[in-house]
Amino acid sequence: ASVMGLEDARVSLVAALENLYEFKPLPSQSSGKSIMMVGPPGSGKTLAVAKLAARGVMKGLNVGVITTDVVRAGGLEQLQAFTKILDVELVRAKDPEDLQRQIAQLSGMDQIIIDTGGTNPFEPEEMRELAQLISVGSAEPVLVLPAGIDAHESSDMARTFRAIGARLLLPTRLDIARRLGGVLTAAHQGGLK
Repeated sequence: ASVMGLEDARVSLVAALENLYEFKPLPSQSSGKSIMMVGPPGSGKTLAVAKLAARGVMKGLNVGVITTDVVRAGGLEQLQAFTKILDVELVRAKDPEDLQRQIAQLSGMDQIIIDTGGTNPFEPEEMRELAQLISVGSAEPVLVLPAGIDAHESSDMARTFRAIGARLLLPTRLDIARRLGGVLTAAHQGGLK
């Protein structure tokens, strides 16, 4: 920020952030693509899906939710609780072909949001499986990362998820983190909006 040569430190910081990062809101209505939340275990994907579904319902949209997280104990039940309250259809997809079928069945929806299971970005087989899910669904993969994590780890994760198609980053747990360097580094190093 000091390179900008501005007198006011706040103005310098804002200018530096605008220069380094591109901010883009998540789509609130279908643009022909579904939104797929991807990321490491425990990053907040399922809650993000529930919040996006609630946002869509509050805007009067017909929202469909698909989960591919059929292995984790409690994952499906947690999402079912949210979608039931919202009166949103929740369907399961156990593999890429099933996901493709479910997306086709929900194609009349204004918005389709897909929850995925936690993926270890340093486990090649898990990343291959996630890449297959992304490829069949014509989905916009959104990397979900919690604030407060190590900058080097988040940077490595962002580059790995970028390699399989993520272009957007949704930071979570901003309300309980004091250090945002991890998500800022992830966005910068991963080239994510």
